[in-house]
Amino acid sequence: MDSLPFSIDWDQRDVLTIFIGFASAILTVLIGRWLARLLMRSATRSMERAHVDPMVIRFAQTLIFFGAMAAVLIAALNQAGIHTTGLTALLAAAGVALGLAVQDTVANLASGVMILIFRPYRTDDFVEAGGVSGSVQEVQVFSTVLRTLDNIQVTVPNSAMLKSSIRNYSAYPMRRIDLEVSISYDDSIGAARELLAGLMSAHSLVLQTPAAVVEVLELGNSAVRLGVRPWVKNSDYWAARCQLLEQIKEQLGAAGVTIQSQQQMVVVQRSE
Repeated sequence: MDSLPFSIDWDQRDVLTIFIGFASAILTVLIGRWLARLLMRSATRSMERAHVDPMVIRFAQTLIFFGAMAAVLIAALNQAGIHTTGLTALLAAAGVALGLAVQDTVANLASGVMILIFRPYRTDDFVEAGGVSGSVQEVQVFSTVLRTLDNIQVTVPNSAMLKSSIRNYSAYPMRRIDLEVSISYDDSIGAARELLAGLMSAHSLVLQTPAAVVEVLELGNSAVRLGVRPWVKNSDYWAARCQLLEQIKEQLGAAGVTIQSQQQMVVVQRSE
């Protein structure tokens, strides 16, 4: 059996020795799996005490367990009389072909390592990358798992996450809300600005520092466009945005300020 990438010495053993070898191999796998899990749990506790990011911990758990199990399987094969020393030469010879075949997988693995090193996002961050937006649930060996706003799980290859620009909406504790309000030319810009500034000053979710801003963005064809720029805590962004939109509509209407909708004039010419 020298032509095989491994050698089997069963012809040099009796039936009892072969049976004992297989029993030893099974026992090696069982004990090895227990030791691999023990090693993984021990490493996890050490990383948790060191306050390592949960995303890094889960990634390390996968590498530790499967790395240990690979060594256990090789030891088990040797116990069964199947010696794997010849596999090294075979794997070296097939390395180039294997690399071409699994280049996408290797790229995803390398990207996963880069994500853990540079940390463009962490667990529970809301990000937009790879054509998908959602909350980061887990960074696995080859992919990142996101949960979208409508509670759908999306698995994105790590290489796709790094190939595109990553927008991390959770990176900073504060966010600015950008709203636009169009008012009639017949209304006072100063009065509208004062009303909007007072509304944001009184809102419980709007931060006083940095101060909110109301500014004229454009003198349009049919309306004056005002920009409303309050700052809120990141966690309050959507609640504050929805509440401000409602209150702006109600208070401007109560004050007699006309909110103009965007209008487009379409001219149709008929040919005679």
